[in-house]
This record gives sequence, C-alpha cells and structure tokens, in this order.
Amino acid sequence: MNKEKAGVNVGVDVGKYQLDFFIWERNKHFVVENNDDGIREAIGRLRRYQLDRIVLEATGRYEMAFTLAAFEKKLPIAVVRPILIRQFARAADQQAKTDKLDAQIMARYAATMKPRLTAQKSKNLLLIKDLVVRRRQLIDIRTMELNRQKIMGKPVDRSCNRVIKALQREVD
Repeated sequence: MNKEKAGVNVGVDVGKYQLDFFIWERNKHFVVENNDDGIREAIGRLRRYQLDRIVLEATGRYEMAFTLAAFEKKLPIAVVRPILIRQFARAADQQAKTDKLDAQIMARYAATMKPRLTAQKSKNLLLIKDLVVRRRQLIDIRTMELNRQKIMGKPVDRSCNRVIKALQREVD
C-alpha cells in the first residue's frame, strides 16, 4: 500500500520590508527580506516541501513580488482577503498580534479552511488593473484640488489651476 505524503500549508505575513513564513505541519518559522534576494531564498526553501498551499493576505501591493515569483515557480498560492484571516483568528481566540503569530494563524487557516488557490493573472491584466487604480487615484487628487480651489479662493487660484491641469493631462 502506497502511503501518500501529506503536503504542507504555509502562512506568509507580508510586510513592507520583510516576509514572515510559518509552515504549519512542521511548526517552522523563518523570515526573509521582502526583496528579490529574500524572495528567491524563501522560494528555494519552500520548494523543498510538498506544498498544499501558501496563504497570504492581499496587502495592497507588498505581496505582489512574492506572489509573481511563486507563480513563476508554479507554487500553489492563495491570496485571501484580510477580513477572512481576522475572523478566523478571532474564532480561534488568537488575541496576540506579531508577525510570527500572523504567519502562524494564516498557515493554520490554510490547513483548516483550505482556501481556493488564486489563478495567475496575465501581465497585461495586471497592467490594466494598475492603470485603472492609478487613474482613480489621480481623479481623487484632482477632486481634492478642485475643492481646495473653491475654499481657498483667488489668492491660490492660479496654483490650483496649474495642478488641476497637470492632473487632467495625466488622467487623459
């Protein structure tokens, strides 16, 4: 009888400068820098295991470099909404909050809830999404500047107009 080798579930707490990893089934924690060298090191370490899934939160961009590198190496990634992890932590009565504990609760979430793997998006789709986000940001900034212009009045009108025109050119 063939004994099937169980895979491992990994949680990754993503920070601006570092990535905290926790391998649930091995009770192992390690940290790398959130840069190309650190990501390369982490992927090298993770590829030693039979992975079921690597869970990380959508953090608003800091997770992208790791996620793209993991997709490139065909690793099973599940990018989940932060609210799901918070609710799971609350249900598990996880009150303390450190990077290591966050990675650990994400690994536990991966093993328990088995979230659906995230499909890799094409580079064109990612670029379009980034451009849409940037356009929305520029429109928001332009709206703030229009509001300032109304409040501040004539003394700063020319300055506001220059900024508004520059923002409009960028939106266009």
